[in-house]
Amino acid sequence: LLKDPVFWRSVDCLTSGPLNIYPFVLPALFGFKIEYASVRLIGIALVVLSLFLLYVSLRYLYGRPLARLACLPIVVYQSTLFYRDFKFFSSEYVSVVLLSGALLLLVKYYCQGTKSSNVQLFFFGFVLGLTPYAKFQSIPIAFSLFCIGVHVLWTKSVTKDFFLKRVLLVICGGVFFSILMAVYLSIFSLWDVFWSSYIRQNIFY
Repeated sequence: LLKDPVFWRSVDCLTSGPLNIYPFVLPALFGFKIEYASVRLIGIALVVLSLFLLYVSLRYLYGRPLARLACLPIVVYQSTLFYRDFKFFSSEYVSVVLLSGALLLLVKYYCQGTKSSNVQLFFFGFVLGLTPYAKFQSIPIAFSLFCIGVHVLWTKSVTKDFFLKRVLLVICGGVFFSILMAVYLSIFSLWDVFWSSYIRQNIFY
C-alpha cells in the first residue's frame, strides 16, 4: 500500500477489508518501520479506543461509578494478557471500534431524544455502513444495532413523519460510504476483483 495505495489492486487480503489493512501503514507515515512492535501498538490503541467508547456509552446510561466498574474486568484482562494468540493484531479490532462508536451514538440519541441533531443520526448510520469494509463478520451485529436504533427512533418520535425522516437519515448515512466505494471501484476498474476476492471469499468463509 505504501507503493500503490489502491486497495484490491496492490493488496488482496481475502476476508479482511481495506479498513482493517490501512492502519498497518500508519507507522510508516511517521517514520517508523512496519513490524510487529508498531502493529502491536496500533492494536493496543484500537483496544483502548473501543474501551473508552464503551465506557462513555455506559456513563451516559448508568453514570460514572457503574461505568468504571463495568469496564474494570476488560481493563484487567487486557493488562494481564500473556497468551500469544490474543496479543497479535486481531482483524476484529477495527470492527469493534466501529461498533463501539455506533453504540455510543445510539446511546446518546436514546438519552437526548429529540434534542439530538440530524448529523448525529447520519453518523450513526455512516459508522454502521463502514463495518462491511472492515470485516464481514461484524455485519450481523451492525444490523442488530440498526434494528435497535429503529426501535429507539420509534419510541422517541412524536409523529410518524418525524420517525420516517429520521430512519431515512440513518439509511442515507449507512449507504453513503458504499456509494463512495462504488465510485472508487468504477474509477479503478476493480469490480471483478472486489467481487471475486472479497465478496465471494467472505461468502465461502
